Amino acid sequence: MAIIKFDQYLDVSKYWARHVDVNALTGRGEESSLTSVANQLIAEKLKIAADSVVVDVGCGGGHFLLSINNVARRIGILPLQEEVQMLSSFYENEKIEFLKGYSHSIPLPSGLADRIVINGVCLCLPDRESFVATATELARLAKPGCKLFLGEHPESDEFTGRQYDDSLVHFLLWSVKSRGIGYALRHAYRMLQALLGFSDYLIYPKRNYFTVRSEVAEIFAAAGWSLLWDADRCLPRTEAGSKQVMIRHDYLFERNTD
Repeated sequence: MAIIKFDQYLDVSKYWARHVDVNALTGRGEESSLTSVANQLIAEKLKIAADSVVVDVGCGGGHFLLSINNVARRIGILPLQEEVQMLSSFYENEKIEFLKGYSHSIPLPSGLADRIVINGVCLCLPDRESFVATATELARLAKPGCKLFLGEHPESDEFTGRQYDDSLVHFLLWSVKSRGIGYALRHAYRMLQALLGFSDYLIYPKRNYFTVRSEVAEIFAAAGWSLLWDADRCLPRTEAGSKQVMIRHDYLFERNTD
């Protein structure tokens, strides 16, 4: 057990893939209960028919696919083989397929999907080029008329104002000023537990890819998608004890008929 610093989001996935609790793969920290709320919203917007092929790109713990058990085919895409093996074993009694792939490179034939979900994934991309490649790859995968739910995408840098680099002392001082003494003490206690070898304390990457709404619409339009709906979504920050919220954005697209 130790204090562990991650430079890349993929390294975070590798860490959680070693844990048997699939809830850890949601990426919601201690707010994993929000997953069911998100899943309800996604299902409501996609209006999934019984004969649909549904692909969840970056499917986390597979909870959304599990919740739609009355469809023809359910496929989850994950970046690590360890995650694929973990979820395939966990859901061995469910008819859910898990494959290794990335948002810009999905190992499925063109024109397969009736519905696509990519929720809380694109903020982990490194740059605009990767975002454009993702929009294009999703268009390749989609049937004409396919509905795509792009969820929890930020419009701004969520780390603005967090000037504490990777120093634990600087982080605790920032926590006192920005989150309150209770929040800082909870983190100090978790750090102490890690130093004593009782648990791990994780330091996550301090960056996120963000895109303003108009640019998201332009990028997906260029790839062959039409915007049907978009809206803000308020999410609590994932740090333990935080009562602040962050605003991310959801989009619903339809694949154009070529």
